[in-house]
Amino acid sequence: MTMTATSLIVGHSPASRKAIATTIKGTDLFRQILFSADSQEAFSQLKKHSVDMVFCDLRRLTGKAVDLFKRLAKQEEWGDIPVIAFTPEEDEATRIRGLELGASDCLSFTASAKEVAAKARFLLKIKERFEQLRSSRAQLAELALKDGLTGLYNRSYFDATLEKEIARSQRSEKSFSLVLLDLDHFKDVNDNYGHQAGDRVIQTAAKVFADSARNADVVCRYGGEEFAAILPETSTAGARIFSERIRKKVEGLDPVSLGIGKPITVSIGISCADFRHPITMSELLENADRALYTAKNRGRNRVEIFTPTKRHPPMVHFPAYKGHAVAFA
Repeated sequence: MTMTATSLIVGHSPASRKAIATTIKGTDLFRQILFSADSQEAFSQLKKHSVDMVFCDLRRLTGKAVDLFKRLAKQEEWGDIPVIAFTPEEDEATRIRGLELGASDCLSFTASAKEVAAKARFLLKIKERFEQLRSSRAQLAELALKDGLTGLYNRSYFDATLEKEIARSQRSEKSFSLVLLDLDHFKDVNDNYGHQAGDRVIQTAAKVFADSARNADVVCRYGGEEFAAILPETSTAGARIFSERIRKKVEGLDPVSLGIGKPITVSIGISCADFRHPITMSELLENADRALYTAKNRGRNRVEIFTPTKRHPPMVHFPAYKGHAVAFA
């Protein structure tokens, strides 16, 4: 193991910190050694630096020492950091208490650098494995929320996020917009050019949608050739600008590069959640659906905004479709 790790020494006296540092330097494991006199200073260092291991002087089991162990165990980002405590050789009670509090190991101040290195190397390997497991778990969790074809968030994530955004909008008293996007005549693409071409079209359109969004926006594949975007703190005017930009980009895609013989267009419906008028998730989706249906009914390749006073064409629902949106071509 090369000298790439960072350690933190916690000791109440300069003498104890120096003694521990001398031993640690002899292990040839740590590129950087940080120092703190108490738990408060230790947590300040932990916030500033990526610490791989903590060494502490446990000659006096004070309240601050106990606080160090408890807070390390409690904080998720620090919970995997191994802690080696140093105690007087004859003080078995303190060593046992240190282990009970959460120390990874307790060593005597007389321990050699070779012994400390063996313990530290073992604990660092365990820490590395925990980090790999956590990373794998996070990746799996992320994959469960993503659409396999486009890499956008999926319907489940969309539903959960929309509910949260409605609640957040009410708390913060800030409106937001919901945008539904549906590729026009997509069935013809699959029928005439095959499903591989259809997949290319969906993937390319999805990239246009994602690239057009801000960091705060949430873009999802809603189902089939339909997509949805949640735009926090965005008025219908802002949502229209976003939607028109997307519509023009999709219209400008090169059909030859997609393996099809005609341009792709998208119809877009917008609804706004005005915090002054509480709205349910179902109502918001239905309003966006109505606007989208209006866009389809008026010739496609256009953006429509739902307004309660505006006359929208009657909806056509398909019993086989399980969701709020209607089926379009």
